Amino acid sequence: MWRLKIAEGGNDPYLFSRRDFIGRQTWEFDDAGTPEELAQVEEARRNFYQNRHSVRTAADLLWRMQFLREKNFKQNIPPVREGDREEITHETATAALRRATHFYCSLQASDGHWPSGMSGTQYIHPPLVFALYITGYLNNIFSPEHQREYKRYIYNHQCLCVRVHVVSGVEPIIRLYIEGKGLVCTNPPLDKTGALNVLPS
Repeated sequence: MWRLKIAEGGNDPYLFSRRDFIGRQTWEFDDAGTPEELAQVEEARRNFYQNRHSVRTAADLLWRMQFLREKNFKQNIPPVREGDREEITHETATAALRRATHFYCSLQASDGHWPSGMSGTQYIHPPLVFALYITGYLNNIFSPEHQREYKRYIYNHQCLCVRVHVVSGVEPIIRLYIEGKGLVCTNPPLDKTGALNVLPS
């Protein structure tokens, strides 16, 4: 089971910090976890898989579940229900704000920041995994658990389109388009310029 470690890394020779790892987030795999925790994680994964075309983000569910479980979070402030035509009063707004503050304070990390998934750099991971696989270094760089998560990520998040430009007498040019349908995905398999469009099944 994956666990998010906050402000740790002093024992890892590949990590360094000038600020004592404050704000550093690292995911670590261990085989620990109760059957209930594992079932909760698998249910979250299954739910994300079934809704991956309408909800593109994972909403940081794994670390949120971990933090709420570690802090024994119980929402003891009742929800505020306002009708469509009712006027919002100072008391109902204050109760809603207290409820939200109570929830988000439980998600704050021990070093003071709020962790989140940064998917901005994730677009480079699939080509990295492909290159490591082709060169034979995949098993040297990534553990089996990391490989499984990268496969899951690529399957759930990526629309991979490969376009191979074939020009006689010239080495083929291969382009990889990631995330989203562009013109490459809508072209016929062989267009008028002789370019071959391939979509993985």
